[in-house]
Amino acid sequence: MNEGFDLSMVDMTQTVPGSTASLINAGGMVILSVFLVLLFVIFVRYKSKIMPLIMGVLGYVIFIFMGSNLAIGILPEFARPNGKAGGIEICVTALIMTAFYTFARICIANILKGRYEGPGDIFIAGLGLGVGDGAIYGVTTIMTMSVLATSINQTGLEELLLNTGLSAADATDLYVSTISPLINVPPVVWLLMGISLSMDMLMNIGLMMINCGVTQGKLDSVWYAISAGINFAMLLPFTFNSTNYTSMAEALLPFGIKLIMFVIMAYLVLRIDKEKLGSLLSKDLKGYTYERMPHFGNLRKK
Repeated sequence: MNEGFDLSMVDMTQTVPGSTASLINAGGMVILSVFLVLLFVIFVRYKSKIMPLIMGVLGYVIFIFMGSNLAIGILPEFARPNGKAGGIEICVTALIMTAFYTFARICIANILKGRYEGPGDIFIAGLGLGVGDGAIYGVTTIMTMSVLATSINQTGLEELLLNTGLSAADATDLYVSTISPLINVPPVVWLLMGISLSMDMLMNIGLMMINCGVTQGKLDSVWYAISAGINFAMLLPFTFNSTNYTSMAEALLPFGIKLIMFVIMAYLVLRIDKEKLGSLLSKDLKGYTYERMPHFGNLRKK
């Protein structure tokens, strides 16, 4: 990936833009805030149970984190994302992730059928499946990048790359994969990434509604394919290549496309919910009883 590039080509006086660390953290706060608000609303307003959330999270771990990454890892070199992803890499990766997301939704929807069919159960399962990418981004990107940005501005790039015991190959990889995006990507991109991942969480709730509608017999099975197509389209812009944008125009165009597609998807889900799914989003749940978490004392008696 770094053939023909070495640290002698790097300007060691470079610094990270002052607002980058703040906007990285702001993106993380957007993800966390959206997740917590959705979690609160779904549990309180829609009286969700806890098991569908666990199913969604496990679905993400098994199918997306493990399954899709394994499939991407065995791709031939020309199609595997490596460095600055091009068109074919983005399309192949999006297609694989869409396939695994769709399979996960179908499996979860069939498990929910007959057991957890309340509106909140469906919503929370979608949230559990959709929150995975945001959680991984928070752990691997926000924490690492914000600390690294602060370190570069305080100690200097030369100190970080040449005087910390890293081998030349490791230092080069660190610069190309992590430090260069921090320096060259417009700071607002990090905030837009947080907003983009928050849209993905909401998208997964909407697509879970559609998939559960199919398993409950309210929608035709063709909606499995339609929901997969929506997922694929939403993954293409501003997902795999966002840290390689070097200008505001480069970043805002794909983000704007994704935002427009998200609005269209949300409108479609609202129409389907009202016309086919029995208005899950506006359903009156007064008097609805739901399962509470078991007490350990009760479990010991059984």
